[in-house]
Amino acid sequence: MSPLTQQKRYLCLVYVFFFACFVIVLFLGNFNSTLTLKMFDPATKTTEWSFNPFLVTSMPRFWDSWKSENKSDNFGVTYPSALNSTCSVYKLLASVEKSMMSINSKLICDEFAEKSDILCRMFLERIHFSHLETSACALANSTKVPKIVYFVTYGHYTFHLWNYVAFVAAQRHIVPRAIYVIGDQHPVGEFWELIVRDVPNVRFVYREAPLEISGSRIKIKQHHSDIVRLQTIYMNGGIYLDTDMVVLRSLDDLLDNDLTMGMLDNATGLGNAFILAKRHHPFIKEWYEHYRNFKNKDWGYNSMKVSQNMYFNNTNRLVNVRKQLYQPNWYEIEKLVNASHPYNWSQNYAMHMWVNSGRIPKETLAIQADNSTVGQIFRYILYGDPKIRGNV
Repeated sequence: MSPLTQQKRYLCLVYVFFFACFVIVLFLGNFNSTLTLKMFDPATKTTEWSFNPFLVTSMPRFWDSWKSENKSDNFGVTYPSALNSTCSVYKLLASVEKSMMSINSKLICDEFAEKSDILCRMFLERIHFSHLETSACALANSTKVPKIVYFVTYGHYTFHLWNYVAFVAAQRHIVPRAIYVIGDQHPVGEFWELIVRDVPNVRFVYREAPLEISGSRIKIKQHHSDIVRLQTIYMNGGIYLDTDMVVLRSLDDLLDNDLTMGMLDNATGLGNAFILAKRHHPFIKEWYEHYRNFKNKDWGYNSMKVSQNMYFNNTNRLVNVRKQLYQPNWYEIEKLVNASHPYNWSQNYAMHMWVNSGRIPKETLAIQADNSTVGQIFRYILYGDPKIRGNV
């Protein structure tokens, strides 16, 4: 056999091998199985990820390399087709913040949109499994707040113990149909890997980072998340949580409310670390429209002061559960971390960990004998019992 003939045979075998792998992946995916593949992805610097149309938890941007017509990476490029849409929801969201136009308008505007989990459809579209959306993304009841949880992270984000606790708590007490992590880069770190392992139905949804709002460039990193959380809650409904917001009991008695939030305090504003809302809620719409006057140098004006003023104008527009979400407040950190200043958290729906204080435990060993409020809560979430765990 000549060397040329042998080379062709080897090449043919390689083609057959890769085709067989592709068929196996599709077959396993349709039967709700998870396949772990190893492939270096320069966008996320990851080499291992799980593939499954329903339970993907770490899908790299490999699948996002494609860009359809009129889409871009949001580096000053506009998307002319989006603003021509006749869909009022999509047109509103895109008119204020243009990276919304990177999302296929069909997912928000077609007949199935009102009866479906739009984030689920976005997720399946990204991994080229849109043919499964009718069965995978349908909502049984689209008239009340869906049990869908959102976390938003932009830029490089290393997960810590408190993030793991927040995800475990959300899964245990909300029992959501899905937990979406929305961002432009996959979270990294030991505790992200533990979330992937321990928390079911976590899905990373790639979403271009907004660069500007109403023509003003974003200068404060929190504003990326502030605008995207409103877009998501308005078009899909559900429960937005900051990544250090720990849910402490069932939220079922809040799901019949059209909108539930909590006031931080009169000086700071209406908190946006916890938003529970039906889709297309008029309060969220009006709040979002105020971003047409975006103050890009003011950290809290659009995100908390505007909504506070709206609430004070008509306090019947939402259910305010301030004490059950934001106490202890950010200036009461001693009630969280100091065992000599205990706080009775039995009535809280959730508690914000205020991690920017730099005083929240980072390792499980540190919480075993910590009788502070945060130590009790972390043990309660991780082990089911807030009591100190013996000799350590």
